[in-house]
Amino acid sequence: MKDEKQTRSPKALYDFEQVTDGMAIVVEFKLHGGGIASQWWVTGLNAMGDVALLLQMQLGLDGSHEHEAAKSCQEILPSVVALAKSSASAGGLNSPLVLPPTWNKTQFALAHLRLLGVAGVINNSGGELAQATALQYQLCNALGITKQVELMAEFLGVPVSTVRRRLAKARDLGYLQKRRQSKSEGGSNG
Repeated sequence: MKDEKQTRSPKALYDFEQVTDGMAIVVEFKLHGGGIASQWWVTGLNAMGDVALLLQMQLGLDGSHEHEAAKSCQEILPSVVALAKSSASAGGLNSPLVLPPTWNKTQFALAHLRLLGVAGVINNSGGELAQATALQYQLCNALGITKQVELMAEFLGVPVSTVRRRLAKARDLGYLQKRRQSKSEGGSNG
């Protein structure tokens, strides 16, 4: 509902954004009949400590204006958080992320990186850099980003080579699985 006057934060990319209990919640509204259809996505840490897509759902909301829909979102937020926590304890979602066809997946991932940074889940300044890099990489994978390194470099404002070095260190420290080398690279195929 981008055509209505926006009353949310100028940094917000979506109709409703919330950081709660270490989770990033993004909601998009669309007028539908006499009400508003809402599409929800929640990311955060799963039980294994990996960043994952925890919840994706659609829900009809009362009201015909964005501010009414945002109020409804606030009212149901505790239930959504409870569902996302339940999903997190089960490992999160393994199925591919489904976005409306007109959406920019890169911008969507950047919003979740930003919000999880605000939540303190992915934080370069407070935690170990290699661990933060691993979590950012996991989030990009969970959201179906195919050029994770490039997106992370854009988000962090650093060269791609810096992100690659950070990922290598994250693998060396055990935050990410090491890549298997192919036979042509001198590794085993198993």
